[in-house]
Amino acid sequence: MSKEKANKPEAGKLYALTGARGTSCIANGNSWAESEVHGEHAVTIDWGQEKQERKTYTFATAAEKNAFMKGVEAMDGWLEYNVIGEDSEVKDD
Repeated sequence: MSKEKANKPEAGKLYALTGARGTSCIANGNSWAESEVHGEHAVTIDWGQEKQERKTYTFATAAEKNAFMKGVEAMDGWLEYNVIGEDSEVKDD
């Protein structure tokens, strides 16, 4: 299998497109395989009152995910959202 063919995303898998400096993601020059996210720090959200769009967000660290969720919680009341799946939460008080 050629390197070019091997460096393609596979249907049904999650990949980190962007991330902090030094993390494995496409934007940092990593391959699709190196950028695959295994759900270590991920949350899936149904956006909208009618659940119009489901989107999964992945993060390099639990702190990044928690900061994102604080932002989502702060916007609640302006738009509706429903968390569908979330890994075990790590609190950083």
